[in-house]
This record gives sequence, structure tokens and C-alpha cells, in this order.
Amino acid sequence: MHSYIVLTVHLFINWEAKSHLLHFKAFKGSHTGARIAAEVEKAIDEHGLRGKVVHIVSDNASNMRKAFELLQQKALEDGGVEDEGTMPVGEDDMLDDETLFEDLEEDDDSEVNQVIHRHCLSRLSCFAHSLQLPIKDAMEKCVSARPVMAKCSKMANCCHQSAVFWEQFEVNFGEGRSIPSTNATRWSSLYHQVSSIVQLDEQLLTDLLRQTGHDNLILTAKDMASLKEFVDILQPFSEVRAVLW
Repeated sequence: MHSYIVLTVHLFINWEAKSHLLHFKAFKGSHTGARIAAEVEKAIDEHGLRGKVVHIVSDNASNMRKAFELLQQKALEDGGVEDEGTMPVGEDDMLDDETLFEDLEEDDDSEVNQVIHRHCLSRLSCFAHSLQLPIKDAMEKCVSARPVMAKCSKMANCCHQSAVFWEQFEVNFGEGRSIPSTNATRWSSLYHQVSSIVQLDEQLLTDLLRQTGHDNLILTAKDMASLKEFVDILQPFSEVRAVLW
């Protein structure tokens, strides 16, 4: 299995939000924080973004946190960035300017501090990944939900692996309909899978499972109640995610 490192860039151009793929390369060897930091720094330099990166968003893995700790430390050691539009000032001229030794007004001081912080790389936790962790932990602790979730997963497998089942599924529920598969690192995929099953006509689904010899996957009234409760709990999180994306 090949590993890759991917960087995307998000910015405003003429007050319009833009997103682009910046860096996509194979990443061989160990995934240590130092190696990730070096690769990110290399990409920043290759694209002339030194001093222009305000925040970096990543997941919460320990190696990612370490990588951006190292990048931030290096940015501080480099002393930030220089304003390319400012003409160099002689040392004597600087010392003769008495205003340099005056205290800044509170508003000006706050603005200057904000600019300083903007020139230092900082890592923001990915919202989707941060949300994934507690939901995944909650699902692992909810032992009673495992049997019904297993049924949902097997139904999805039938749709994607059995042509006979899928054809009959389309006959019962409409052309192009299916049950989506899940991704272990995407809590929303489980939400979409369960939501799609809850929205199906219960009697038609039961008939389909019986006709195709999958009686063991038939959902009881208790199963359906559990799935509907699951959807109700995760729906607010899904709405927040939709707003952000």
C-alpha cells in the first residue's frame, strides 16, 4: 500500500474564497513528525509561500502535531517575514525617530500583536477529525448497537457485491438507489448509511431480504427504533458539518 502526502491551499482572491491542490507526492519511509515537517516546508518553499502561511489544518495524530510544532519553532527562529514593499532604513535614521520609543495606543498594540501572530505558523485541528474521535469512541462503547450496525453493513455489502441483490433493490426502491458503504475514518459515512436505511419502506426492505435469502438481516421493530435514534443524535452534527463544507 502506497502512502502519499497531500497539501491543499485555501485563500481569498478579490474577496472570493478559493481552494487548490498544492502538493501531492508519494511519501515513503516512516511518518515521523520531523519528516512530515520537512516535506511541508519543502512544499512551502517550492511555491514561494514562505511567510504567507497563516494557519495549517491537520488531523490530530501525534506525528502531525509534532510536525507543526517543529514548523512553528522554525518560523519563530527565522524571525517571521519582511515586508517586501518597505524600503530599508538606516540604523541612524531608526534611532533618530523618537516615536519608536513611545508606547503604542491600545488599539494599535492589539493590531500589531495580531500581525505578529499571523506570521507564525500555527496548527488548527481538523473539525471533521475532532468530531470523528468522540463519535467513534461512543460507538465502540455502545455494545448494544453493534448487532444492528452489523446488519446495516452487510446490507450495504450486498448492494455493492451482489448484482442480483442490487437489481432487486432497484426494483423495490427505484433505479440508481443503493445503501452507501462506510469508511472507518469518516463518522459521516456511517450516518449516511443508517439514514439511507431508515428512509426505506420497512415492509419492502423485509420482503427484499426474504426474497434474496437474507432473513438474518431483517430489521426488527427494536432495530429500527435504535437506528432512528442514532440518526436523531447525529443529525445536528451532520448539519454543522454541512455548513462548514
